[in-house]
Amino acid sequence: MAKILVIDDDSAVIDFVQQIFGEEHTVVGLEGWAQASKYIFRHGVNIVLIDINMPGLQGDELAAILKEHTKNLDLKILLFSAADKVELRRRAKEVGATGYVQKTFEPELLRRRIERYL
Repeated sequence: MAKILVIDDDSAVIDFVQQIFGEEHTVVGLEGWAQASKYIFRHGVNIVLIDINMPGLQGDELAAILKEHTKNLDLKILLFSAADKVELRRRAKEVGATGYVQKTFEPELLRRRIERYL
């Protein structure tokens, strides 16, 4: 069982990921970036899905910060956005994220996209 942290300012997205993975994995959602690193160190996480477009601090900037502060952890950091695939891949590479997942509201498609990293 993996622990998935979803950081997204849209609670509907967090709920959607919880519905898809909640029976097999632990899914926790944060609607902001401020508590992310504290949560990761206190509770342990396997995968972090970070929305790119959030108020205050962009998700790719947060990914870069988390990457730097969690070097010694086995943590997969994924940018999570509805952005164009090429743009999303470029931004993930720039910040050293493990990868990227395009948002979709098709449950099986989202499941397959995320399961590649589990």
